[in-house]
Amino acid sequence: MFKLAGALVIVSISFFVTLKVLDYWDTLQQSNVILFSYKTATPAADQVTIDSSAILPGNEWTGADSFHSNLCSLGLRIYGSHIRGDSDTGSISLRLKRGDRLLYRSGPTGGRQILEIAGQRPVVLPVAIDWVALDFSSPNLPDPFVAKLTDKGDKWGEWSAIAVRDSQPCH
Repeated sequence: MFKLAGALVIVSISFFVTLKVLDYWDTLQQSNVILFSYKTATPAADQVTIDSSAILPGNEWTGADSFHSNLCSLGLRIYGSHIRGDSDTGSISLRLKRGDRLLYRSGPTGGRQILEIAGQRPVVLPVAIDWVALDFSSPNLPDPFVAKLTDKGDKWGEWSAIAVRDSQPCH
């Protein structure tokens, strides 16, 4: 009787561990859903499909990138978390549709630049010292959707910026 009970305990524990491993695997698969692609891009209006009217109220990215780039002559406006310095933090939310693109860059210190889309797990944005085009063409995205980019970094090299078409004239 003891051997049978011991065998049942081992089978039960083994089954429970297998379920936990499978549950973890499912979680891993869900967290690796691709929401966007990106590639290095030379700033140009044809790299971007949205303008500043896509930015929702409550924008905290009222600064620039760390280099204080000016892309106005290219028809682009920069919104960045770098206001007084690298320790600045904040978020910007944009109303997007599947297929939209915008330019993005960040400081050299990564890990705390986050993308959030409702119904998806938050994603750490790439380190992008040079401008990259973020392409939101993934079939995993709802259509339309709100993308919230957040700079949670308050240390050296932790800043983020985007560039969109400027719906206002250069100033």
